[in-house]
Amino acid sequence: MKPFPVRGSMPAATAATIALVALADFSLDGRLGGFGVAVPLAASFAVALLLHRKSGFRPVAVAATAGAFATAAISENLSLLSFGIALCLASLCVVALSGYKPAGAVPLLGRFLLTSLLAPFSLGLDMLRFRRLSRRRKQAIGRAGRWAVWLMPVSAALVFLLLFIAANPVLDQWLAQLDLQRILDIVDFERLLLWAFLAVLIWPLVRSRLPLRLRATSRFPDAPIPDLARQAETGSMDALFGEASILRALILFNLLFALQTAMDMAYLWGGVALPDGMSYAGYAHRGAYPLIVTALLAAGFVLAATRPGTAPATNGMILGLIGLWVLQNIGLVLSSILRLDLYVSVYGLTYWRVAAFIWMGLIASGLALILIRIATGRSIDWLVGANLATLSAVLLASCFVNFAGLIADNNADSALSGRRQGSLLDTGYMAGLGPQALPAMARLLDDCRRAEGAPKLGLRQCTNLNRATISLVAYHAQDMQNWRGRSLRGLRLDAWLGDNQQLTKTMPQYPDGQTSGEREP
Repeated sequence: MKPFPVRGSMPAATAATIALVALADFSLDGRLGGFGVAVPLAASFAVALLLHRKSGFRPVAVAATAGAFATAAISENLSLLSFGIALCLASLCVVALSGYKPAGAVPLLGRFLLTSLLAPFSLGLDMLRFRRLSRRRKQAIGRAGRWAVWLMPVSAALVFLLLFIAANPVLDQWLAQLDLQRILDIVDFERLLLWAFLAVLIWPLVRSRLPLRLRATSRFPDAPIPDLARQAETGSMDALFGEASILRALILFNLLFALQTAMDMAYLWGGVALPDGMSYAGYAHRGAYPLIVTALLAAGFVLAATRPGTAPATNGMILGLIGLWVLQNIGLVLSSILRLDLYVSVYGLTYWRVAAFIWMGLIASGLALILIRIATGRSIDWLVGANLATLSAVLLASCFVNFAGLIADNNADSALSGRRQGSLLDTGYMAGLGPQALPAMARLLDDCRRAEGAPKLGLRQCTNLNRATISLVAYHAQDMQNWRGRSLRGLRLDAWLGDNQQLTKTMPQYPDGQTSGEREP
């Protein structure tokens, strides 16, 4: 690998990074919130666009779009997902503004991954490069010469400072009031670590240049394989992965998958009774995730078997069996979704189960894209690009979905509709979803108030829910006191709370006279 030269934008990037770190330090102020992170993030993208405005219309447009989506995702709600999406969009911005022109989706993905991996080291590598260049310039002057050039300026500055102190009583008073301990308290070790972390995040975006580049050719080319050895290797590979081997494998795979598909159609779709001692929830939970692994392995096999330029990729029978097998895999993914839905209907929805639904949908779409590629004869590059576009769209859209509210609403609906027993509702998990679960918790508490001692939930669950509600309302109010902790989602919840102020006023009364709002000693 070979380093890029340090260009003239180094001073501007350094000044911009210092200013953005100061802005981020002020904006965060010891707390993590949507707007508190969105402001320095938007400013970082804006500075990057300003410094690289001459990169061309298309790179600037791509970078501006990435910055807009990243800021919108963080402003909607700060989470690991939205923060990760913002980092990915920042890497995309760096790739766009660096002047790289991809030849296809695969090279673009490689450059994106390379940028993401090297970005945390960009600041350190640029500093080392700049130091080496500075050292080369200083070698001609010599060590004594380097100190000599500072002797006169420092001496003269000290003299002028003493004169100013003697002539200016205000300056003298300021210096007398200077508290070095207070300065050390402000600039503590944890804050220095925060500044360093922020600089590492901001610098690659502001510079928008990779610190390293790959050489076009390999330093150690592969040695030529003798003809006899090549023929022997080709023969063994054909025996293992040739047309005959792949054809037999596909026949076996289709038979096995047909058996599993028939069982799922009978038990999950047809309503056939399960063996004694096995519930539908247990059957669903046991097979949901292994079938996803099966689909992934199948996708890998299909891609390997239909490599462009190989004999199986042009064999009509093999392609027909692959198409049938991919369709069966899509059916199994749909069965996995149904399995998980049956399990959720009994045990409730969680973050991991929502992620599993999304993951299964992505796998189904990936298998469908493989089928389209085989049917239309498109390239691997097209398949990679289509999957990247689908994955990016799903992840970006997920940043604007209130999963906490969705999970809480689903579990509350299940408990109130009688689809599952209210006693199975995990009130602790619902409270752990945070303030966004308050609307669903309000509906559950409303049932507790109207049920006259016989709510669908247990009395203890009603007590715990009301206590958690009061705590979450107070927690949300504390977050909304400062703009740094606010987000668009938080503002919408705040408006809802303003219209539902009775949420914490009326508390269910229990036979022992204790209200659910009372705290235990």
